[in-house]
Amino acid sequence: MFKATKIAAAIAALTVAAGAVSVAQAQEAPQPSFNYVSGTVHQVDLDGEKLNGFGIDFGFDVNERVFAEVQYFDVGDSYGEYFGSTYVEADLDVQQLYANLGYKVLEQDSTAVYISAGFAYAKAKYSISGFGGESADDNGYNVQMGIRHRFNQQFEVDANLRHYDMGDDVNDQELALTGRYYISDEFSLMLGYTAAGDDVSYTRVGATWHF
Repeated sequence: MFKATKIAAAIAALTVAAGAVSVAQAQEAPQPSFNYVSGTVHQVDLDGEKLNGFGIDFGFDVNERVFAEVQYFDVGDSYGEYFGSTYVEADLDVQQLYANLGYKVLEQDSTAVYISAGFAYAKAKYSISGFGGESADDNGYNVQMGIRHRFNQQFEVDANLRHYDMGDDVNDQELALTGRYYISDEFSLMLGYTAAGDDVSYTRVGATWHF
């Protein structure tokens, strides 16, 4: 009886120890980041026309499940051509903004599955020297679903699908893939690619501060 009691106590101790190790490992598992500020360099391919510029991304947790994210970029290009003895220069500028509130549907180990929705805005402006210019802007909504996974302390990947609708036939889907390499817990480098419709895509590289 005494021996059986000692064996039972040893098994109980091992069970508790294993549970403690499991909890510690779960606590140490790197988590995907939703609290960050990123500065990026963008190149947008607009039906063969290359537009270059910058972008800003910002995200933060509202609570354990709810988060907010803002994505903005401003890109443009200018080119000129001689018509006889007259040099004509044209400028094109495109801006885009998404501002979303999201919800983490599932969080397990180093993976988060999420949905989000919010405001969408786009503006295009062009000008031709000697002829003036024109601009047009649209706004509406966007909805998004995605998955963010932290493979280890250094690598994180986010894949998401977004639908946007800004009226006047400005509606389509975007498929985006972003990878991050963490230099430290607070800083990472990023590379992203987005395909939007049949004739629009953009690439971005940048640096991120995580808080």
